[in-house]
Amino acid sequence: MLEITVKNGLLVFGQDAIRYDGEGTTFAELKQMIGTWGARLRAAPMLGASVYLPFGISDDWIEAFEVEGDGDVVSLRAVELEAVGYTPAMDSLMDEIEDPRPRAVMVRRDQAFLTCRKSDLIDAIEALQQRLLSSSAG
Repeated sequence: MLEITVKNGLLVFGQDAIRYDGEGTTFAELKQMIGTWGARLRAAPMLGASVYLPFGISDDWIEAFEVEGDGDVVSLRAVELEAVGYTPAMDSLMDEIEDPRPRAVMVRRDQAFLTCRKSDLIDAIEALQQRLLSSSAG
């Protein structure tokens, strides 16, 4: 079973981790972005289409996982999408990451960060969202 956690500026997927706060993305912003992941995955046809799960933002780029797959197996690759014009603390984070316009991939990592079953990824995202909600309720 896949588990996703957030600790010390890292997003941890099982044994693999990636930093989310490199350009000043706050934990509160990360929680907002993670809140969109499940719906993005469920809404995507996945056959030949990429889905982007954002986890970092600056005034030049959105750092995201590019999710690709066919059928039940998906792979996540870290990418940087252009976001020129976004101004942190002035523009709405959610407006920027939910903007439907196509974005150019500026940087794509060579290797997949993670490969897993789509259903396991959705379950892990939902469990993480519940933990993040309950931690902010207390």
